[in-house]
Amino acid sequence: TATQLEIVLEAMARGIFFRPVDLYKSLDQVFQIEDGALRPPFASLQGVGVSAASGIVQAREDGEFISIEDLRQRS
Repeated sequence: TATQLEIVLEAMARGIFFRPVDLYKSLDQVFQIEDGALRPPFASLQGVGVSAASGIVQAREDGEFISIEDLRQRS
């Protein structure tokens, strides 16, 4: 099976570009099209499961995170 990196490299070779995961813009499980590029979801990150990804999205609704510790505690 292809690794995530192999898939990204193949997509880029075909003219598909990616934006970085963004704490305030990425969704939990769904890729988004943004300015002609794909923004990956939190769940696409190694070690971030669906539950953790959903927790991040819910926690950011309460406002900006002030530190990594704040992110950990709220999500």
